[in-house]
Amino acid sequence: MLRSSILCVDDHDSCSNLNDILSDLGYEVAVAYNTSDALKHLTMNGYAVGVFGFDTATVNGVELWKKMNSGGGTHACVMITENMLSTQLVDAVKMLGDRCVLIKPIDVARMLRFIDSVTREPV
Repeated sequence: MLRSSILCVDDHDSCSNLNDILSDLGYEVAVAYNTSDALKHLTMNGYAVGVFGFDTATVNGVELWKKMNSGGGTHACVMITENMLSTQLVDAVKMLGDRCVLIKPIDVARMLRFIDSVTREPV
């Protein structure tokens, strides 16, 4: 039985690994490698959770999270970042609140607990 749908947006290796893990656990997973493709996914489908790169050359996780929530719902996201000290990151944490967790390297157990906790409640 499929669980909630998740959109993963980051580099190829990260998305491939996340897709394998989440699919094996029964989640429906869509993958995109850049903001443009991810925005196309978001306009065509609804997702309970986004797993986004925070800010790379091809992915702007904050922009994606805003778009994901523009329809009135509040969806959760896992924001993946390597730079835990950036000013942009601090601003993003304030904006995203408790519907988001920021991690890298990826702590898979923590990520799965977070996804499980937010997909058990109405999104």
